[in-house]
Order: sequence, then structure tokens, then C-alpha cells
Amino acid sequence: MYDRVTATYECLVNHNARGEMADSLAMTCMNRAGALMNQGDLRGAIEEHDCAIEILERLVNQEGRRDLTVALATSYENRAVTHEWIRHILDSIGGHDRAIRIYERLVNREGRSELAGHLATAYMNRAIALMKQGNLRGSIEGHARAIKIFEHLVNQDGRSELVDHLAKARAFLAMVLRDTDDPRASMEARDAVKNLESEIARTQRADLKRTLEWMREYLRELL
Repeated sequence: MYDRVTATYECLVNHNARGEMADSLAMTCMNRAGALMNQGDLRGAIEEHDCAIEILERLVNQEGRRDLTVALATSYENRAVTHEWIRHILDSIGGHDRAIRIYERLVNREGRSELAGHLATAYMNRAIALMKQGNLRGSIEGHARAIKIFEHLVNQDGRSELVDHLAKARAFLAMVLRDTDDPRASMEARDAVKNLESEIARTQRADLKRTLEWMREYLRELL
């Protein structure tokens, strides 16, 4: 289905018959990238992300379509994660950097506080890529930034749906601290588990129970 839809949009956009449909083509490329990722075709997904980003960069940066800025940041993030899965770590870090620059501007300069969770997630994803690169100091700094934002969102703004993100950021930080022989590793591991246990006691969320089971195994040596 996506092949037919994409071909139709490309024909219209490339021949300038319906240039206003370029944003729809970008969204179609993003959707196709997600479908290909689910099928395990990661290189194909990256090609679709490239397509979406090429269109969105033009629309946002040249045509002033600020309404598509978040879509552009999302595309950078999704492509960066896909690069990480095929061990293109430098490309992954670069993509996260681009997304972070956009989210930092939107959140910190333009007051788009509803995007703070996206910024924290981008910090966490970049920190994971830095950990795989061997840049443990950079990874620790990135996780710490993510945790600070997630803590505020969960504890001050009542964003309980982000508890699992906060716990995962702490769990990943704990493992990096362990690799640097930092004594704070066990404390972060215990805090990650406590975050989940408290929310499970309050809500009985099945997804958090599954995450807690994974986390106890992942952090076993630190608990």
C-alpha cells in the first residue's frame, strides 16, 4: 500500500503539480519507515527517513513551515535510533544532536513545555548511543539531563505516564556508573526499581509490571 501511495505523492510533488502535498509525502515516508522497521528492514527504513527529512528540512528551513518542526525533530530521532540498531553509532549521535537542538529551542526558548518529555527522551537516546561508543562521561551527563527533566515532569507536573521513562533513564545510568566503578550505581538502580514499584502499587499497570520484571533482571548485580 505504501509503495503505491508514495509513488503517487512523489509524482505530484516532483512535477510541481501539487507542491502543497509535500508534507503529506513526508508523513507517508515516515509511516513507511515505521512499517519497514517492524518488518526488520532497517536499511529500507533509513532510506524512508532520509526521504522524509529531505522534504521536511526544505519545508521548515526554506518555506517557513514551522508547524512541521516537531515532525522534523521526530524524523531525526527515529532515523538516529535506526542507525543505532545497525551500529552506525556516529550517524546515530549526529541525528540525536539535531533533534536535541530543535527540542531545546522549542522548550527552552519558545516555551513549548509540552515537548519537554521529547527533549528528555532525546537526551536519553543520545546517552545510550554514547555509551555504545564508549563515551561513558558523555553518557552519564546525558542520562543525568534526561532524569532531571523526567523527575520534574513526573513529580511536579503529574506526568505519571512518564514514570517508566524516568525509571529506564535511571537504570541505564546505573549501568554506565557501574562501568566506571562509581559507587552511585547501586543507588540509581534501587531508585529506578522504586519508581516502578510505587507507580505499580498505585495503578496496577500491567506494562509497568513487565518493565519491572525486565529491570530487576537487567540490574540484578546492583540491587
